[in-house]
Amino acid sequence: MSPGSPELLNKAREWMNDCLTSHTGCGQDGSTRLPARVVLLSPPGEPPWAKIWEPDGKDGQYCALSYCWGRDQEHKLLASRHERYRTEGLPYAQLPQMITDAFHIARSMGMRYIWIDSLCIVQDDRLDKEREMANMMNIYRNATFTISAASASDVTEGIFRTPHELRIERGPYYHPIRTGDGQIGSLILARIVRYVAAEPINNRGWTFQESLLTPRLLIFTELMMAWKCHVGFQPNNLAPNGRNMLERRPSAGAWGNWFKHLGYTSVQLGVANADGQPSPAATNATDTEEENGQDSRQVLKLWHTIVEVYTRRSLSEHRDRLPALSAIAQALMPRFQCRYHAGLWDRFLVLELTWNVVQEPSGRPGFKSAAAGPSWSWASAVGACCEYRHSWMHNLRAEVVSCQTTLVSEDSPYGEVAAGELVLRGYLQPVRIVRGGASPGCLFDEDGQVYEASEFYDDEVHMHPVGSWMDGDSNREAWCLLLTDSLGRLWRNGRMFPHRNTCAMMVLVKVDDDGKEPLYRRVGIAKASAEQPPFWWEASGKAEITVM
Repeated sequence: MSPGSPELLNKAREWMNDCLTSHTGCGQDGSTRLPARVVLLSPPGEPPWAKIWEPDGKDGQYCALSYCWGRDQEHKLLASRHERYRTEGLPYAQLPQMITDAFHIARSMGMRYIWIDSLCIVQDDRLDKEREMANMMNIYRNATFTISAASASDVTEGIFRTPHELRIERGPYYHPIRTGDGQIGSLILARIVRYVAAEPINNRGWTFQESLLTPRLLIFTELMMAWKCHVGFQPNNLAPNGRNMLERRPSAGAWGNWFKHLGYTSVQLGVANADGQPSPAATNATDTEEENGQDSRQVLKLWHTIVEVYTRRSLSEHRDRLPALSAIAQALMPRFQCRYHAGLWDRFLVLELTWNVVQEPSGRPGFKSAAAGPSWSWASAVGACCEYRHSWMHNLRAEVVSCQTTLVSEDSPYGEVAAGELVLRGYLQPVRIVRGGASPGCLFDEDGQVYEASEFYDDEVHMHPVGSWMDGDSNREAWCLLLTDSLGRLWRNGRMFPHRNTCAMMVLVKVDDDGKEPLYRRVGIAKASAEQPPFWWEASGKAEITVM
C-alpha cells in the first residue's frame, strides 16, 4: 500500500479504535476538554477546508501533530490573520505539504479537530505563546493520538515520503505484483540497513515532550507506518528488521529496539488516572517500589534520564532550553511534590547539582547563557549534552540554605527563568583549575601540585589540550564545594582498605567581591578520591556561599 492510501489509513483507524475500546492502560474512549484553539476540518465528503476554531471550554476529540518546522512558515497564525483564519478559513491551497497531509490523516481517522502549534498559537503574541506553552502538557496528554512526522526535516516535505523525495539511490524498489485476490500491489526491494540513525524529528528539542506525553503515537517513518500506545505496537504480527523493513516472526524486543534506534525514548508519561495523577506505568514505577520507599530514587533516576536524552537534541532558540521541557516537568510534579528550580527539583537539589557536560563526537561546544538559566542549572550549558555521571553518590555533604529563581513569566512556572540565586553551606576548598578540551582535567593546589585522583569536567568545552597549571591564562583560581561522597573499599595486595572516599564537588569562581559576601558562579564539576582521612577537600572547613 502506498503512503497515505485509504487502505493504509483505514488500518490505522482500526488500531486506534481497538486501543480506545480495549486498552484500559491507555485511557478509554471519550471526549475531553478541547484546547483553547484548534483547527476545525471539513467533514468527509465535502471539498477540503479548514478554519481556526475556539471551543471556549467545550469537550470533544482531537489529534495533534508533532513535526519539524525546519524553516519559518509563511501562513502561520499571526494576530493580523486571526480573525480572517477564524471566519473565512485557512488558505488551504497555499499551506505547506506537512500541514495538509496532517489534515488528511486526521479526517481519515475520524477527527474533526487537530491541534498544530503554528496554527493554534498566535506566533507574534507573547502572552498567547506563554499561556499555550504553560498548557502544553494537557494539550498532548488529552489528544486522542499524535501524528509523528518522523522522517521529514522540514514543514514543506510532507508526511508521506517517496523514494524519489528521500533520494535513496540503492533502493527501495517497488516491483508490481499481483496478489491472490487479483489486486495489484508492490513488492519492496531494499538493502537492509544495519546502522540505524535517529529520524529527523528526534533530533529536535520541542518534539521530545510531545512524544512522551501523548497516550498514542501514529508514526510515519521513511517507508512504514506504525502505531505506538502504552500496550505496545502495531502491526502486531510483524516486527522491524533493520530500519524500515518488517518480518513475519517478530523477535522479542524488536519493536522496542526499533523505536529506540529511531531516536524515541521508552519513557511513558502520556497516561493519567481519573484524579489526574500519572499512572505507575507513566513513570516506570511499581506499587512495590512505592511501598518499599524506593519511588523517590526511581523518579529522580527517570528525570536524569530525561535530561540526558533531551540535552542531546537541538533547539533553534537557546532561551527555549527550559520551556521545551516544561510540560514534562509539569507532568512529573505530582511525583516529586516539591518546588522546581530552573530544571532542578528542590527535594533532591544537592544531587541535582552533580550534572556535567559531555563532549559529543561532533565537537559542538557548550556555552553559558544567562537567558537559559543560572550557572548551577544544566539549562545554562546551552547547546551542550549533559549527564548525571556522579549522582550515584548518595551521601549528601552540602546543605541548601535557600534557592530562588525569577521567572520570565508567572504564567509559566516550569518555563524560562531570568535569574536564580542558590545559597549553600558546605566544605569549601580553594583550588586551581586548568581549562581544556580533554576531559577530565585535573585540580591543583596553591603550590602547583596536582590533587591525586582528581578529575575536572568543564561546563564550557574548549578544543585546545589541557596544559599544566603554570600555563598562565588557562589556569584560574577557583573553589570546590563538596556536594556528595561515598565510602568504598579498596583492595591492595590482598588487603582491604575500607575508608576510600570518593566525592563530587561543584567547581566555582568568584564573580563579585564588592559586596558584603562574595558571589560565585559554577564553571564545572569535579570528582576526587582518597584512601584515608583527613581528606584534602575538607581542609578549609565549611562556609556559606551564594551561587548565581
